[in-house]
Amino acid sequence: MTLLLALLIANLPQPQLPEAQVTPIATGSDPRSQRPWVISFELGWNGLAGVGAVVARHLDPHFTIEAGIGISAEAAKLGARARWNFSLREWTPFLGAGFLYGTGFGDFSQTGDSGRPFTYSIGPSPYLQFVAGFEYQGLGGFNFLAAAGYARLLQRNLRILNGSPTEDDLAPLRIATGSGPVLSVAFGYAF
Repeated sequence: MTLLLALLIANLPQPQLPEAQVTPIATGSDPRSQRPWVISFELGWNGLAGVGAVVARHLDPHFTIEAGIGISAEAAKLGARARWNFSLREWTPFLGAGFLYGTGFGDFSQTGDSGRPFTYSIGPSPYLQFVAGFEYQGLGGFNFLAAAGYARLLQRNLRILNGSPTEDDLAPLRIATGSGPVLSVAFGYAF
């Protein structure tokens, strides 16, 4: 009886278990798929960091998010931007939009060209930024980015605390801290 039961169990069909399939993560041959992170140093006017560091992540070869921290005419500066890369090649043109925030700084006394002394402060400075540019990312990791565009100040940031400066006295301050062009370059390494 035991022998018969053993033969019966041995001849039962084997249960069908699903086989595990291992699929490799597909990495494209373009440089942004192979090296999705970038750390760079930026120097610019109304750029993400002003003068500072930028970290970028290529979520897709065509879509990149960036964040920067640095120093600008509005004191400490933070920035974040999303951009669309048009090409999979090492050189790609792009369009981007972002948000910048300068922390502002305290009271400064100045005598303008008119000879009138005045005191001013630069308050918090939020901006919307729109840019176009080119990025180069080599297969070895070297990264270069150049951007130009416009940054729109979202709230008034220049406050006159004392004195009565002329419009000519205020013009340099408004150029330095108001809405205006974006011009920036960044050099870095992708990994």
